[in-house]
Amino acid sequence: MSPMPRAAGRIAALVALVVALALAAPAAEAARPPAPRGVGPAAGATVAAAPALSWTPVRRAAQYEYQLAADSSFSSVVGGGQAFTHNTYASIVKTLADGRYFWRARGINAKGQAGHWSAVRAFTKRWTARPIPLAPVDGAAVSYPSTPIVLSWSGVPHAYKYAVAVATDPGMAHSALGARLQSVVTSGTSLALSIALAPGRYYWSVTPLDADLHPGTRSGIASFDRTWPTATAARVADLDASPAVFDPQFSWDPVPGAAAYQVEVSPSDDFAVGSKTCCDDSVSGTALSPRDLLPNNRYSWRVRAIDLDGNAGAWNEGPPFEKAFDHVTPTVPRLRLRDNLADTTPATLSSDGAPSTGAPVVAWDPVPGASSYSLTVAPWDPAGFCDWTSTIPRAKSFLTATTAWTPLASHSVGTPVGSAFGSGASDGAWSLSAGRSYCVRVRARTDRDGFGKEILSDWTQLGGSGRPAFTYTPPVQTCAAGTMPAGAYRGPTSGATLGRMPLFSWSAVPNACGYYVVVARDPSFTKVVDVALTNVPAYAPRTALGVTTYADETTSYYWAVMPTRDADGGGLMSASPEEDFPQSFQKRSAPPTLLSPVGGVDSARQPVFRWVRVDGARDYRIQVDDDPTFGSPLADVVTHSTSYVSSDALPADSVLYWRVRADDENRIGLTWSATQTFRRRLPVPAIAANPTGGEGIPVLSWAPVEGAVSYDMHVEQADGTKRDFTMRSTAFTPVTFYGTGVWHWQVRAAFRSGVRSVSGGYTSQQPFTRRIALPRAAKAVRSNRGILLSWSPTTMAHRYRVQIAATDSFSRVLETGTTTNTAWAPRMINPAFAAGGPLYWRVATVDEGNNLGGWTTAPLRRGKTLRLRLRGALRAGHRGHLRVIVTPASGKPLGRAFVTVRGAGVMLRPRHTDTRGRVILRMSPRIKGRVTVVAERRGYTPATRTVRVR
Repeated sequence: MSPMPRAAGRIAALVALVVALALAAPAAEAARPPAPRGVGPAAGATVAAAPALSWTPVRRAAQYEYQLAADSSFSSVVGGGQAFTHNTYASIVKTLADGRYFWRARGINAKGQAGHWSAVRAFTKRWTARPIPLAPVDGAAVSYPSTPIVLSWSGVPHAYKYAVAVATDPGMAHSALGARLQSVVTSGTSLALSIALAPGRYYWSVTPLDADLHPGTRSGIASFDRTWPTATAARVADLDASPAVFDPQFSWDPVPGAAAYQVEVSPSDDFAVGSKTCCDDSVSGTALSPRDLLPNNRYSWRVRAIDLDGNAGAWNEGPPFEKAFDHVTPTVPRLRLRDNLADTTPATLSSDGAPSTGAPVVAWDPVPGASSYSLTVAPWDPAGFCDWTSTIPRAKSFLTATTAWTPLASHSVGTPVGSAFGSGASDGAWSLSAGRSYCVRVRARTDRDGFGKEILSDWTQLGGSGRPAFTYTPPVQTCAAGTMPAGAYRGPTSGATLGRMPLFSWSAVPNACGYYVVVARDPSFTKVVDVALTNVPAYAPRTALGVTTYADETTSYYWAVMPTRDADGGGLMSASPEEDFPQSFQKRSAPPTLLSPVGGVDSARQPVFRWVRVDGARDYRIQVDDDPTFGSPLADVVTHSTSYVSSDALPADSVLYWRVRADDENRIGLTWSATQTFRRRLPVPAIAANPTGGEGIPVLSWAPVEGAVSYDMHVEQADGTKRDFTMRSTAFTPVTFYGTGVWHWQVRAAFRSGVRSVSGGYTSQQPFTRRIALPRAAKAVRSNRGILLSWSPTTMAHRYRVQIAATDSFSRVLETGTTTNTAWAPRMINPAFAAGGPLYWRVATVDEGNNLGGWTTAPLRRGKTLRLRLRGALRAGHRGHLRVIVTPASGKPLGRAFVTVRGAGVMLRPRHTDTRGRVILRMSPRIKGRVTVVAERRGYTPATRTVRVR
């Protein structure tokens, strides 16, 4: 064969192939499904939530693919919006942010070949439903603490949570919840603010959030006025009955909602800035005694309440008062001159009419409230006046805690105890001059005020104004060495017990021109507490510049007088004080008498500690402890007042111990009082009527407790776990709440105790049964060969779980889905969807903690009905037959129906009906009884008949 015919053959084959392919291409294209037509949502529709998508079924489509995107080019697929399904409905499983969206669908044939996309449709998701503020009503006054701030609003469909904002301005720019907290997100439709808020106007709004926290439309802005009635009756009382002392105690009626109180005391009627004299500490009780002494003046005072968040109420002014110390006549009672021998005025008078003495002792009775005294001795001028500023001879001022004064020697050449004590007390270069008359005046000193300045009384002059007190006439004698006779001691003699500082006196020792007085804590005089040199036979303890005090002792003091030859202490014959017949005495001040609380009393309010004033006390130390040994006091406070109210709460429900002692002028602690006990009973909140169950977040409330700074809530959850919350409001709403079962809650009040807090007792446990809401209005739509399930939104739903099953027991689940929206379209991949048998569906709410609520169940498709007819009879032990006819409800023959027989000892394999719906069952029943015949066919409800075997 020539080459030409071969080439022609190849060309012909190629042409035939091209023609075949050209003819095959339209055929293959024709096998692809055509483009569906979109049904819902309508083109350009605006929807409130992610909608279900639907389209028309198309020929040759075995399944469908759909896409949802935020752009028309479908490069931004959203919401899980791309999947394959056998359904002509598709649901979006996630929520969508507000905006414009695009979707399309296409069919896919049995070979996996994709058809054409439907025309792109667009819709706009705009969630416009907005919460409506319900309470407090706009502009309402909310009174603290009787009405806690509980904001409530209407629920919004599709809202999962709500963001609540509270501000101090209508523009909502300045958050009242704190600089770092612009809003509170909660799952409920009520919110109890955990803070108290200062009085004023506030604005609030609510923004719904969907399950993916996309914000919806904010509510309108509502306002409320926070008010706090803080008026109270203020009183001031004098705790001391003596007219010489004003010991103020401020008190007032309790203000509901007050956690503490502030008190200001000022000499200025208008409380000018910088004029405040008292008080820096706040107090949690309804009484206050200044711890520092107030200067003598006329005062105004006021009190105001402080709430749990430190917000102050209005000032309440109390009655003004006059504070004076020893404002009586005479200021120093029984100021008198005596000598070393007796407490009587010397009978001998000088030429100017003044008592003449060589051992002048100036004595007086204690001044109430005085801790020490100031005394001035000045020369009397014969012209008839006292020269209080004289320099030659010099006037001299002295301080003493003893209610007596004696002159000391002008100087000392040494001490009789060597290095056992420092230099002995003397008057330095000052001394009395023989034959000169002197004036004496005395005034009382009490504690220093809060600025460190002395509080003094007026002067009282011995003998009257301008009159001499005494003329100094020392004995004329030749100074010689001598010893102290045993009988020369006048007082205090051995065995004496003194309640205040002693006056030492003795009979003059012949020719002795000086005396050393030595006081010690032991009879060996190794613990010396005082040494003084005097030229007169009496000694009132003091120093030239300061005040001498002796501490109270449970053992004895010992004192001895050591005569000297010379006025400066020279010529001492005794080697030690033990040689001079020392005397002993005990120094024991009267302790404060405790007034309240005493006797183990229960104190429901903050206790006010009271005790009786002690003579000679500069201030007092009070200790409170739960240990009777006071090893680590809960309170250890120094105060000038005879009353004390703690600014901190004391431990509750335990026995507490307290005691008080006076501190003398040198702040040496004197004798402790007897210990008293009491029990602090911190109040328990009163529980009002509260919900005991529900589906949403409850508002739990209780009555405010006086003095509480916060509240602790203890919750025992249904799963056995425990939670604790702290708040400052008397109402509580958790911002998240999930699970089912019975919760129990209880609350207690907490009170300030230093930098910490102390709590009272819990209330009894209160139950709350939590339920998860059932979905309502369940609806199934079956159209366009598809299925769409929907329901109404439920309270606090995070998402929903949906199931479809072939049985109403849901033991054979065909498909399960989870969605955050309220519509769901199954993918219908399981063959049971096409079989025609009965189908059931159910939906349940899933809360934030992934807890499943109860199911709402409904039939989705009921199975077709089978009809079963039997002809024939059966006898035991005989062979017989039954003619079975199976038809649907229409009566047409139904072939391939599956027929089974059981009962009466029958053993027969299953059979199928023929094309006419018939089958003959031949059998030999062995016993009498009943035989049951069952007919089944896929997509139909089984039919059953029973035949009696005779």
